[in-house]
Amino acid sequence: MIRDPDAYPSVTPYKYLFTVFIPTYNRAELLVRALDSVAQQTFGDCEVLIVDDGSTDRTREAVAEWSKSTNLHVNYVWQENQGKPAAYNNALDKIHGYFTVPLDSDDQLVTRALEILKSAWEQIPVSERGGFAGVEGLCVKYPRMALLGERFPKSPLDANFIEVSFKHKRSGETRHALRTDVMKEYPFPVFSGEKHMRESVIWCRMAHRYRFRYINETIQILDQQPDSLSRKPFERRTSSPNSFRLAFREMANDHCRYCTFRQHYNYVVRYVRYSWLAKVGLRQQVRQIDNVGIWWLSLLQGSLEALWDRIRMSRHDAG
Repeated sequence: MIRDPDAYPSVTPYKYLFTVFIPTYNRAELLVRALDSVAQQTFGDCEVLIVDDGSTDRTREAVAEWSKSTNLHVNYVWQENQGKPAAYNNALDKIHGYFTVPLDSDDQLVTRALEILKSAWEQIPVSERGGFAGVEGLCVKYPRMALLGERFPKSPLDANFIEVSFKHKRSGETRHALRTDVMKEYPFPVFSGEKHMRESVIWCRMAHRYRFRYINETIQILDQQPDSLSRKPFERRTSSPNSFRLAFREMANDHCRYCTFRQHYNYVVRYVRYSWLAKVGLRQQVRQIDNVGIWWLSLLQGSLEALWDRIRMSRHDAG
């Protein structure tokens, strides 16, 4: 039990320092590898929370077998298949760690990940920690362990997500430890019948109130599978048009402080594109975009992209 509210703001409800949260779907064998990486941590004050998004393989049995081999507290939760954002939201009232470390079931934590994250947090001045959402580090790609994306311009870097993405122009994968109380402030918006949402939605919303401490140390090893959602961007986006419409509307309206005109234009193009796919008409579109001039400029390209999407979708259905 953490007992220092100065070092760890809003600490009262939390039994562990870390919860490693693993959403999973039909990844029984890979899930065990991810779980092993948690058990091998050099810092052990953690629990494991697995939210199974409706798996039909032997995920439940694999978790039960693995749980017998560890002293870690393991909480397994099964839900009907609803997608990763719903799994994230489902986890919010089941986390007992001060920090939440999301871990995809096909990825692994480096052996010192929790130790590194704890050390980086404790180097933030105590008086400033209330304004930090957590600590974020780098990722490498399995099996070559090559860095995914760029290093941060300095380490540590104290900034919010929007500043890192647009002001510092840093691109590439990162992973983090996120204060659970902050995480609960920003659940994913979920639309009925849609399973996908850009994760940047909640990071951008969070950026208006909280910073992260960014460090040039590797936290996770990513191993994207051939059938992973990141390998199927067209199917993911066109199956969730309301979700992506919301994401690009918020980017255009709320998060473009450091955007170039081209970036702002592209966000509105995508807003128009997914508005058409979500069957949202012109009148509602124009009412919901702050910069009407850019909307007019973006209308043709966004409409053509939506038309091409529909052609591709019809071909896919016919095939």
